[in-house]
Order: sequence, then C-alpha cells, then structure tokens
Amino acid sequence: MSMTGICQDYLAALKQAGAEKAQCVLTSSERHIMAFEAGRISMFRTSRGFEAGLTAISNGRWGSSSSSALDAAGIASAAGETLSAAAASVADPARDITPSGPAGSLDNGVAGPDAGKMFDRLAEFLSDIKLRYPCLKFRTAHLSFSEEKKVFSNSIGLSLEARTGLYELLLIFCSAAKGRTSNFNHFIGCARDLSKPLMSWGGVDRLFEQSAEHMAARPLEGKFHGDIVVSPECLWDFLSFVTNDALRDNKMISGMSVYKGRIGERVAHRDFTLRSLPGADSMAAAYPVTKEGERTENADIMECGVLKNCLLSRYAAAKTGLRHVRSDGECYVVEPGKSELGELISSVKKGLLVTRFSGATPNERGDFSGIAKNSFYIENGRVLFPISETMISGNVPEMLKCITGISRERINSGYSIYPWISFSGINISGK
Repeated sequence: MSMTGICQDYLAALKQAGAEKAQCVLTSSERHIMAFEAGRISMFRTSRGFEAGLTAISNGRWGSSSSSALDAAGIASAAGETLSAAAASVADPARDITPSGPAGSLDNGVAGPDAGKMFDRLAEFLSDIKLRYPCLKFRTAHLSFSEEKKVFSNSIGLSLEARTGLYELLLIFCSAAKGRTSNFNHFIGCARDLSKPLMSWGGVDRLFEQSAEHMAARPLEGKFHGDIVVSPECLWDFLSFVTNDALRDNKMISGMSVYKGRIGERVAHRDFTLRSLPGADSMAAAYPVTKEGERTENADIMECGVLKNCLLSRYAAAKTGLRHVRSDGECYVVEPGKSELGELISSVKKGLLVTRFSGATPNERGDFSGIAKNSFYIENGRVLFPISETMISGNVPEMLKCITGISRERINSGYSIYPWISFSGINISGK
C-alpha cells in the first residue's frame, strides 16, 4: 500500500476512536553507510525506518503517539493510545492541527545513493590522507546517503508530501606520532551530490592540518580576560543557546527566556545578522516542509543586531501571541563581516582561536563554562602555539553584544554557513 493510503487508514482509525480532529505524519527513511578504518573501506550497510506520528483532539484535549504498525489491528491500537493520551490531558484552546494548504509533492536533493561514486570519493579521500596527513587516526569515519520521505495528512484537508536526500561525511579523529597525541576533533558536513572531492568539504582539510599541529600542544599559564576568535565549526556551540533554547517553545511559554519581550529590540552587535534558510539553494540540508506539515519559509532571527523572530511552533505562537514562522530552525546563516580572518586575529592583544568547545549546556541566563579544545593561543595579533585544555567562561547574550569582528570568509558545511567571529571580555583560565 502507498504511504498516502496508510496515512488515510490511520486517520480513519483515529476518527473511529473518537477524534474530532486528527492528523497523521508518515515518515519513511533509508540510510546507506560506507565506512572506512585502517586506511581502507571496510563496510557498506543499509538501514530503513518507518514511523507514523499521530495527533488527535477530542473535547478540546490534545494527545499524540507514534506507531510503526501497518496492519489493521496495530493501527487501531495506536489510534486508541492516541485518544487515551488526549483524554488524560488538560483542555487547551491553543492546541490544534495544521491548517490545510495547497496540496503537492515537494522534493529536495537526489534520489538514491550512487554507491560507485561513494566508493570512488572515499578511495580518493583516503589516498589524500595517506599522502598529506599520515598521523591521522579515526575513531568514527563514514560517508552516508540518507533519504527521507514524508506524507502529511489530516481531517481538515492537509495533504502534502516531501522528500529529501543528501550525502553526509562524519569523522571523529585525532593525530598521533612518536608518543604524542592530539585531542579528538570531529567534522560533519553534507552535500546534495558527490561532484566535489571530500577533502574540499566544509573546512575538513584545515581541521586535519590543525590536528597535526596539536600534537605539540602545551599548557597556557595564568588567568585573564581576553578575546576569543571562534571558528565556524565551533560557533554553533554558542549560538545554539539562542536558536535551540532561548527562542524556542519552552522558554517563551514559561516566560524564562532572556529574550522575552525583546522582539524589535537590539540584542546583539549591529554587525550581527542570523537567519534560518530552509529554502536556500546554497544549503544542502534545506527542507521543503516543516515537522508540522507547512511549506517552509526563510526567517530572519536577528538582523543588524535586532531580534526579529522566535522559532516557535504553531502551539507556542498561539500561547504567547508571538509570530509563528514556518521554519523548524536549522540551516542557519550568519552574514559575512567586513574583515579578513587575518585581521580578526591581528586585532587580538591576548586571547584564543577556539575551534572546539566542550562544556555543559548554558543556564537559562546564557552563562557558560567549559574547555577550549583543539585551540590556539594568540598574543599581540599572532597565533603563537596550540594549547592543551584551557577553561573559558562567559555569557552568550553578552558575547553577542561584544562582537569585535566578523570575517568575510565563511564555511558552508551544508548544514550551516558561518564565518569566524571575535568576541571580547571572555574569562580564560590556564594552569
């Protein structure tokens, strides 16, 4: 049976179980992984998944559940569980299902993997590594192709299909030679096709080079307030407080967000602009439909430092009265700055070039503390040496106000497009 037919069976079962409004989102996924170890391609495997996400509203009460059943009895049982969840909830007029829109089938990315091309690109990649970075060691290393098909349908006319397909390179690595070892680092990037060598993807070549340099890392002495220049690969560790926490449903509904009531106000440096672009051709991980079943729209989060939008579900928007944008987030882009990376570094009197951060999730105010790993010491505008684990701490909202430079250069990982950004006023603690 087709996915659309299965979706209709679930909707019928939900209505039969007593739902006044019902919605079903079917997801079928397939992933092909080609891994390598000890300098050779070692495995190719395929995994598949299927899930139905169910929503029901009855007497103003909302419930949800998930199921992988395809038989009539299993579908009926899942529908019953969904209605039981609704019956156990509290009536909430802000809860609803997704309004209907234009029906259609939306597509993003290639259909199916090219296993031969995957093998060729990996073989080329391994050859380059052997020649240029013989000290590299991998804990995890694979190239994969993931394809996902979704069908959205509900009792008030929603009917939409979407498909995405992309290649992903995932690496966890270190360098080791002559009794010296660097810290592990990681790389994750994606592309819609394999037209380019893997070594050219999203800055992986630079990370390999820095890994080799970090075999000579040494402790940093003393404690001081300084500047940090954060690399594109590391920027998400700080911006995620904004995009995945402070501007999301839980914090906005509870009123605990540091950005509560700040829409339209300047909350960051005027040179800082952050967008979510799920519809951008330049983004390999772009997606055409949100998790709620709406055609996506690009969203400005902060523009010239001014907070423009939160990233709220339809429910959270109804609860707070704030605007709902048709975006699940992700596909984040920070607009380029006016300076070359070298200029950012040359302006640092004393600080760090941070390429990896390991720390706990920031608290509700955005305070963070953790270890700058795979990073470098900067003094009087020069990168002097790689450092062993050094503590840094600060506050994310304040960091965004204390930006001292944004690079013209940016790295497109397929999931995001980020520059290097320098921040002042960071607490740096060596030994």
